[in-house]
Amino acid sequence: MNGTRPEVEAMVLVACTPFLKSTERAALLSAAPNHRDLLRLTTRDVEVIIGRALYRARWRPELALPSIERSTAWFGRPENGVLWIGDRDYPVMLRETYDPPPVLFVRGDPEREWRRSIAIVGTRKPTDHALDAAFALGFDAGLQSKPVVSGLALGIDAASHRGVVRAGGPCVAVLGNGIDSVYPGKHRDLAGEILDLNGLLVSEYPPGAGTHRYHFPARNRIITGLAPLLCVIQAPERSGALISVDYALEQGRDVWVHTAGTSDGSESAGTRALVAQGAPTFASLVDLGFFDQPVARRKKRLTDPRMALFGTIASNRAEPRRSLVAAARAKIDKWGQTT
Repeated sequence: MNGTRPEVEAMVLVACTPFLKSTERAALLSAAPNHRDLLRLTTRDVEVIIGRALYRARWRPELALPSIERSTAWFGRPENGVLWIGDRDYPVMLRETYDPPPVLFVRGDPEREWRRSIAIVGTRKPTDHALDAAFALGFDAGLQSKPVVSGLALGIDAASHRGVVRAGGPCVAVLGNGIDSVYPGKHRDLAGEILDLNGLLVSEYPPGAGTHRYHFPARNRIITGLAPLLCVIQAPERSGALISVDYALEQGRDVWVHTAGTSDGSESAGTRALVAQGAPTFASLVDLGFFDQPVARRKKRLTDPRMALFGTIASNRAEPRRSLVAAARAKIDKWGQTT
Protein backbone atom coordinates (compact mmCIF):
# COMPACT_ATOMS: atom_id res chain seq x y z
CA MET A 1 0.00 0.00 0.00
CA ASN A 2 1.26 3.46 -0.90
CA GLY A 3 1.11 6.51 1.35
CA THR A 4 2.02 7.20 4.95
CA ARG A 5 -0.35 6.08 7.66
CA PRO A 6 -0.99 8.99 10.06
CA GLU A 7 -0.16 8.45 13.70
CA VAL A 8 -3.07 7.64 15.98
CA GLU A 9 -2.81 10.94 17.87
CA ALA A 10 -3.09 12.84 14.57
CA MET A 11 -6.19 10.86 13.58
CA VAL A 12 -7.83 11.63 16.92
CA LEU A 13 -6.97 15.32 16.63
CA VAL A 14 -8.44 15.69 13.13
CA ALA A 15 -11.53 13.68 14.11
CA CYS A 16 -12.22 16.39 16.70
CA THR A 17 -12.75 19.08 14.03
CA PRO A 18 -16.48 19.04 13.11
CA PHE A 19 -16.16 21.95 10.66
CA LEU A 20 -14.03 19.87 8.26
CA LYS A 21 -15.49 17.60 5.58
CA SER A 22 -14.30 14.02 5.21
CA THR A 23 -12.13 14.73 2.17
CA GLU A 24 -10.65 17.74 3.96
CA ARG A 25 -9.72 15.61 6.95
CA ALA A 26 -8.05 13.13 4.63
CA ALA A 27 -6.15 15.96 2.92
CA LEU A 28 -5.04 17.38 6.27
CA LEU A 29 -3.82 14.01 7.55
CA SER A 30 -2.00 13.35 4.29
CA ALA A 31 -0.24 16.72 4.53
CA ALA A 32 0.52 16.48 8.27
CA PRO A 33 0.41 12.86 9.49
CA ASN A 34 2.04 13.74 12.83
CA HIS A 35 0.01 15.44 15.56
CA ARG A 36 2.91 17.75 16.43
CA ASP A 37 2.87 19.01 12.85
CA LEU A 38 -0.87 19.58 13.13
CA LEU A 39 -0.40 21.56 16.33
CA ARG A 40 2.01 23.90 14.51
CA LEU A 41 -0.38 24.66 11.66
CA THR A 42 -2.09 28.04 11.52
CA THR A 43 -5.64 28.62 10.33
CA ARG A 44 -4.20 29.93 7.07
CA ASP A 45 -2.11 26.77 6.66
CA VAL A 46 -5.22 24.65 7.03
CA GLU A 47 -7.11 26.79 4.50
CA VAL A 48 -4.34 26.26 1.96
CA ILE A 49 -4.33 22.50 2.54
CA ILE A 50 -8.11 22.04 2.26
CA GLY A 51 -8.51 24.61 -0.50
CA ARG A 52 -11.15 26.87 1.04
CA ALA A 53 -11.59 29.63 3.60
CA LEU A 54 -12.78 28.62 7.06
CA TYR A 55 -14.61 31.93 7.61
CA ARG A 56 -15.96 31.85 11.18
CA ALA A 57 -14.33 28.54 12.10
CA ARG A 58 -10.87 28.69 13.62
CA TRP A 59 -8.19 26.03 13.64
CA ARG A 60 -7.52 25.43 17.34
CA PRO A 61 -5.90 21.98 17.56
CA GLU A 62 -4.89 22.46 21.20
CA LEU A 63 -8.53 21.94 22.14
CA ALA A 64 -8.17 18.31 21.06
CA LEU A 65 -5.32 17.54 23.47
CA PRO A 66 -7.66 16.23 26.24
CA SER A 67 -9.21 13.87 23.68
CA ILE A 68 -5.76 12.61 22.73
CA GLU A 69 -4.95 11.94 26.38
CA ARG A 70 -8.26 10.16 26.90
CA SER A 71 -7.70 8.10 23.76
CA THR A 72 -4.33 6.85 24.97
CA ALA A 73 -6.00 4.86 27.75
CA TRP A 74 -8.79 3.70 25.45
CA PHE A 75 -6.37 2.37 22.83
CA GLY A 76 -4.59 0.44 25.57
CA ARG A 77 -7.32 -2.21 25.46
CA PRO A 78 -6.73 -4.96 22.89
CA GLU A 79 -10.27 -4.87 21.48
CA ASN A 80 -10.05 -1.16 20.61
CA GLY A 81 -8.50 0.25 17.48
CA VAL A 82 -8.62 2.76 14.63
CA LEU A 83 -8.78 2.28 10.87
CA TRP A 84 -7.23 4.75 8.43
CA ILE A 85 -8.85 4.86 5.00
CA GLY A 86 -5.66 3.50 3.47
CA ASP A 87 -5.53 0.45 5.76
CA ARG A 88 -6.08 -2.99 4.32
CA ASP A 89 -8.82 -3.69 6.89
CA TYR A 90 -10.79 -0.55 6.05
CA PRO A 91 -14.13 -1.69 4.54
CA VAL A 92 -13.74 -1.61 0.77
CA MET A 93 -17.37 -0.82 0.01
CA LEU A 94 -17.34 2.17 2.35
CA ARG A 95 -14.08 3.46 0.89
CA GLU A 96 -15.67 3.40 -2.58
CA THR A 97 -18.50 5.75 -1.54
CA TYR A 98 -18.64 9.47 -2.26
CA ASP A 99 -17.98 10.63 1.33
CA PRO A 100 -16.10 7.96 3.31
CA PRO A 101 -14.83 8.91 6.76
CA PRO A 102 -11.02 8.90 6.61
CA VAL A 103 -10.85 7.53 10.15
CA LEU A 104 -12.99 4.85 11.81
CA PHE A 105 -12.69 4.05 15.51
CA VAL A 106 -13.62 0.44 16.23
CA ARG A 107 -14.31 -1.91 19.11
CA GLY A 108 -14.01 -5.56 18.12
CA ASP A 109 -12.50 -7.36 15.14
CA PRO A 110 -12.77 -5.33 11.89
CA GLU A 111 -11.80 -8.25 9.64
CA ARG A 112 -15.19 -8.95 8.13
CA GLU A 113 -16.54 -9.73 4.66
CA TRP A 114 -18.71 -6.63 4.30
CA ARG A 115 -19.97 -7.46 0.81
CA ARG A 116 -22.21 -10.15 2.29
CA SER A 117 -23.94 -7.94 4.84
CA ILE A 118 -27.27 -6.11 4.95
CA ALA A 119 -28.15 -2.79 6.53
CA ILE A 120 -31.41 -2.52 8.48
CA VAL A 121 -33.01 0.79 9.45
CA GLY A 122 -36.36 2.11 10.60
CA THR A 123 -38.27 4.26 13.02
CA ARG A 124 -37.53 4.59 16.73
CA LYS A 125 -41.25 4.19 17.45
CA PRO A 126 -42.40 1.19 15.40
CA THR A 127 -45.57 -0.84 15.64
CA ASP A 128 -45.35 -4.23 17.34
CA HIS A 129 -45.57 -5.91 13.93
CA ALA A 130 -42.62 -3.93 12.58
CA LEU A 131 -40.61 -4.61 15.73
CA ASP A 132 -41.20 -8.35 15.30
CA ALA A 133 -40.27 -8.10 11.61
CA ALA A 134 -36.94 -6.41 12.43
CA PHE A 135 -36.12 -9.05 15.04
CA ALA A 136 -37.02 -11.89 12.65
CA LEU A 137 -34.92 -10.44 9.84
CA GLY A 138 -31.93 -10.05 12.13
CA PHE A 139 -32.45 -13.55 13.52
CA ASP A 140 -32.57 -15.14 10.05
CA ALA A 141 -29.43 -13.28 8.97
CA GLY A 142 -27.70 -14.31 12.19
CA LEU A 143 -28.49 -17.98 11.58
CA GLN A 144 -26.60 -17.68 8.29
CA SER A 145 -23.73 -15.78 9.97
CA LYS A 146 -24.31 -12.84 7.63
CA PRO A 147 -23.44 -9.49 9.24
CA VAL A 148 -26.26 -7.06 9.91
CA VAL A 149 -25.41 -3.36 10.05
CA SER A 150 -27.59 -0.94 12.00
CA GLY A 151 -27.36 2.03 14.34
CA LEU A 152 -28.10 0.70 17.86
CA ALA A 153 -30.91 3.25 18.17
CA LEU A 154 -34.25 2.64 19.85
CA GLY A 155 -36.90 0.74 17.93
CA ILE A 156 -36.03 -1.02 14.67
CA ASP A 157 -32.24 -0.78 15.05
CA ALA A 158 -32.18 -2.43 18.46
CA ALA A 159 -34.70 -5.10 17.43
CA SER A 160 -32.60 -6.14 14.44
CA HIS A 161 -29.44 -6.28 16.59
CA ARG A 162 -31.26 -8.38 19.19
CA GLY A 163 -32.40 -10.80 16.52
CA VAL A 164 -28.84 -11.33 15.32
CA VAL A 165 -27.56 -11.74 18.87
CA ARG A 166 -30.30 -14.25 19.71
CA ALA A 167 -29.21 -16.31 16.69
CA GLY A 168 -25.56 -16.06 17.71
CA GLY A 169 -24.54 -14.19 14.56
CA PRO A 170 -22.30 -11.18 13.90
CA CYS A 171 -23.53 -7.62 13.62
CA VAL A 172 -22.12 -4.14 13.34
CA ALA A 173 -23.45 -1.19 15.33
CA VAL A 174 -22.56 2.20 13.88
CA LEU A 175 -22.56 4.83 16.61
CA GLY A 176 -23.42 8.51 16.33
CA ASN A 177 -21.27 9.43 19.34
CA GLY A 178 -17.79 8.83 20.69
CA ILE A 179 -16.64 5.23 20.33
CA ASP A 180 -16.10 4.87 24.09
CA SER A 181 -19.77 5.32 24.99
CA VAL A 182 -23.13 3.86 23.99
CA TYR A 183 -26.20 5.94 23.22
CA PRO A 184 -28.84 5.40 24.38
CA GLY A 185 -27.34 4.18 27.65
CA LYS A 186 -29.99 1.47 28.01
CA HIS A 187 -28.32 -0.36 25.11
CA ARG A 188 -24.96 -0.86 26.84
CA ASP A 189 -25.77 -4.49 27.57
CA LEU A 190 -26.82 -5.04 23.95
CA ALA A 191 -23.55 -3.51 22.75
CA GLY A 192 -21.68 -5.88 25.07
CA GLU A 193 -23.53 -8.87 23.62
CA ILE A 194 -22.63 -7.74 20.11
CA LEU A 195 -18.95 -7.65 21.05
CA ASP A 196 -19.16 -11.02 22.84
CA LEU A 197 -20.32 -12.57 19.56
CA ASN A 198 -17.39 -11.17 17.55
CA GLY A 199 -19.41 -8.21 16.35
CA LEU A 200 -18.18 -4.68 15.94
CA LEU A 201 -18.92 -1.18 17.20
CA VAL A 202 -17.90 1.56 14.75
CA SER A 203 -17.80 5.35 14.96
CA GLU A 204 -16.08 8.21 13.17
CA TYR A 205 -16.06 10.06 16.50
CA PRO A 206 -13.12 9.54 18.89
CA PRO A 207 -13.25 8.62 22.58
CA GLY A 208 -14.79 11.40 24.60
CA ALA A 209 -16.80 12.93 21.75
CA GLY A 210 -20.26 13.95 22.84
CA THR A 211 -23.65 13.16 21.33
CA HIS A 212 -24.99 15.79 18.94
CA ARG A 213 -28.08 15.78 16.73
CA TYR A 214 -26.08 16.34 13.54
CA HIS A 215 -24.00 13.22 14.23
CA PHE A 216 -26.87 10.86 13.47
CA PRO A 217 -27.67 11.84 9.87
CA ALA A 218 -23.92 11.69 9.12
CA ARG A 219 -23.76 8.28 10.83
CA ASN A 220 -26.36 6.94 8.37
CA ARG A 221 -23.99 7.20 5.40
CA ILE A 222 -21.67 4.74 7.17
CA ILE A 223 -24.52 2.29 7.84
CA THR A 224 -25.49 2.23 4.17
CA GLY A 225 -21.88 2.36 3.01
CA LEU A 226 -20.98 -0.87 4.82
CA ALA A 227 -23.56 -3.03 3.03
CA PRO A 228 -24.73 -3.52 -0.56
CA LEU A 229 -28.37 -3.76 0.48
CA LEU A 230 -30.59 -1.53 2.65
CA CYS A 231 -33.76 -2.89 4.25
CA VAL A 232 -36.22 -0.31 5.57
CA ILE A 233 -38.63 -1.94 8.01
CA GLN A 234 -40.94 0.95 8.82
CA ALA A 235 -40.65 4.73 8.71
CA PRO A 236 -42.99 7.68 9.20
CA GLU A 237 -42.99 10.66 6.87
CA ARG A 238 -40.18 12.54 8.61
CA SER A 239 -37.85 9.75 9.62
CA GLY A 240 -34.09 9.52 9.79
CA ALA A 241 -34.47 6.20 8.00
CA LEU A 242 -35.37 8.16 4.86
CA ILE A 243 -32.04 9.95 5.12
CA SER A 244 -30.48 6.50 5.00
CA VAL A 245 -32.46 5.80 1.83
CA ASP A 246 -31.06 8.95 0.26
CA TYR A 247 -27.51 7.88 1.11
CA ALA A 248 -28.13 4.35 -0.14
CA LEU A 249 -29.34 5.58 -3.52
CA GLU A 250 -26.39 7.94 -3.76
CA GLN A 251 -24.04 5.01 -3.04
CA GLY A 252 -25.67 2.71 -5.59
CA ARG A 253 -27.23 0.36 -3.05
CA ASP A 254 -30.43 -1.63 -3.47
CA VAL A 255 -33.28 -0.44 -1.25
CA TRP A 256 -36.11 -2.73 -0.11
CA VAL A 257 -39.13 -2.07 2.10
CA HIS A 258 -40.52 -4.68 4.49
CA THR A 259 -44.22 -5.42 4.15
CA ALA A 260 -44.59 -4.41 7.81
CA GLY A 261 -43.92 -0.87 6.61
CA THR A 262 -46.84 -0.86 4.18
CA SER A 263 -49.57 -0.92 6.82
CA ASP A 264 -52.00 1.93 7.40
CA GLY A 265 -51.12 4.55 9.94
CA SER A 266 -48.67 7.43 10.32
CA GLU A 267 -45.89 5.05 11.45
CA SER A 268 -45.65 3.73 7.88
CA ALA A 269 -46.26 6.93 5.88
CA GLY A 270 -42.62 7.17 4.79
CA THR A 271 -42.24 3.54 3.77
CA ARG A 272 -45.59 3.58 1.92
CA ALA A 273 -44.27 6.55 -0.06
CA LEU A 274 -41.13 4.57 -0.90
CA VAL A 275 -43.23 1.72 -2.27
CA ALA A 276 -45.43 4.13 -4.23
CA GLN A 277 -42.31 5.45 -5.95
CA GLY A 278 -41.06 2.00 -6.94
CA ALA A 279 -39.27 0.42 -4.00
CA PRO A 280 -39.64 -3.39 -4.01
CA THR A 281 -41.14 -5.05 -0.94
CA PHE A 282 -40.18 -8.21 0.94
CA ALA A 283 -41.53 -10.24 3.84
CA SER A 284 -38.47 -12.31 4.78
CA LEU A 285 -34.81 -12.83 4.00
CA VAL A 286 -35.76 -15.47 1.43
CA ASP A 287 -37.66 -12.89 -0.63
CA LEU A 288 -34.52 -10.80 -1.03
CA GLY A 289 -32.67 -13.64 -2.76
CA PHE A 290 -29.63 -11.87 -1.41
CA PHE A 291 -27.59 -14.73 -0.04
CA ASP A 292 -28.28 -17.13 -2.89
CA GLN A 293 -26.65 -15.14 -5.70
CA PRO A 294 -23.45 -13.14 -6.26
CA VAL A 295 -23.64 -9.60 -4.96
CA ALA A 296 -23.44 -7.00 -7.73
CA ARG A 297 -23.28 -3.24 -7.58
CA ARG A 298 -26.52 -1.98 -9.12
CA LYS A 299 -26.80 1.75 -9.69
CA LYS A 300 -30.09 3.56 -9.18
CA ARG A 301 -32.33 0.54 -8.94
CA LEU A 302 -35.32 2.72 -8.23
CA THR A 303 -36.99 4.95 -10.79
CA ASP A 304 -35.91 8.48 -11.64
CA PRO A 305 -39.05 10.06 -10.10
CA ARG A 306 -38.09 8.31 -6.88
CA MET A 307 -34.61 9.74 -7.10
CA ALA A 308 -36.09 13.22 -7.32
CA LEU A 309 -38.31 12.53 -4.32
CA PHE A 310 -35.66 11.33 -1.88
CA GLY A 311 -32.85 13.72 -2.54
CA THR A 312 -30.13 14.78 -4.81
CA ILE A 313 -27.93 12.21 -6.44
CA ALA A 314 -24.18 12.30 -5.98
CA SER A 315 -23.57 14.20 -9.22
CA ASN A 316 -25.79 17.04 -8.00
CA ARG A 317 -24.29 17.02 -4.51
CA ALA A 318 -20.70 17.15 -5.73
CA GLU A 319 -18.93 20.36 -4.84
CA PRO A 320 -15.94 21.89 -6.60
CA ARG A 321 -12.73 20.47 -5.20
CA ARG A 322 -9.49 22.37 -5.12
CA SER A 323 -6.07 20.89 -5.71
CA LEU A 324 -5.11 19.31 -2.38
CA VAL A 325 -8.54 17.93 -1.62
CA ALA A 326 -8.71 16.46 -5.12
CA ALA A 327 -5.29 14.95 -4.53
CA ALA A 328 -6.54 13.39 -1.30
CA ARG A 329 -9.49 11.86 -3.17
CA ALA A 330 -7.09 10.48 -5.79
CA LYS A 331 -5.01 8.94 -3.00
CA ILE A 332 -8.11 7.32 -1.52
CA ASP A 333 -8.95 5.83 -4.91
CA LYS A 334 -5.39 4.61 -5.30
CA TRP A 335 -5.42 3.00 -1.86
CA GLY A 336 -8.61 1.21 -2.82
CA GLN A 337 -6.83 -0.30 -5.83
CA THR A 338 -3.85 -1.51 -3.78
CA THR A 339 -5.66 -3.22 -0.89
